[in-house]
Amino acid sequence: MIVVGIDPGSISGALGCLGTGPQMVSDLATIEGQINVPAFAAALRTLSPDVVVIERVHSMPKQGVASTFKFGASYGIILGVVGALGIPSFLVQPAVWKGHHGLGGKDNDAVRNAAVRRHPMLSASMILKKHHNRASALMIAQWFLDTKAPNWFERQETQLV
Repeated sequence: MIVVGIDPGSISGALGCLGTGPQMVSDLATIEGQINVPAFAAALRTLSPDVVVIERVHSMPKQGVASTFKFGASYGIILGVVGALGIPSFLVQPAVWKGHHGLGGKDNDAVRNAAVRRHPMLSASMILKKHHNRASALMIAQWFLDTKAPNWFERQETQLV
């Protein structure tokens, strides 16, 4: 099973791929401050995941109108590309995947450190503080493998946790 985890972001999103295929983590490609749709679609086609697990996000208090709009547009692009490619998807609340890894309420460095410990072969891709989104994407994919993968093929519709 190949699982891609995605931590959405307007210009700071990332994806992590785990499972029986390639194991990697990277930032989502952007162009002019927005997700590069053709590059994102090409990356998903190349990885050929069985499922894409996307962090279910929402606007944040005190976030500006323009940044909220940009963030929502990126989230929509991610959902739209995954859906258009016909890849089954699964949405997960941050508290759910973080809680599974014992990271509830922890800061971005704690998530990054946990990802490096769990996946040392990918640690070079998460070396900087700014790589916390990469770590989150990887841990989202790991959450799915740990908790949902055994029964996934029995139920392959989009789900929300």
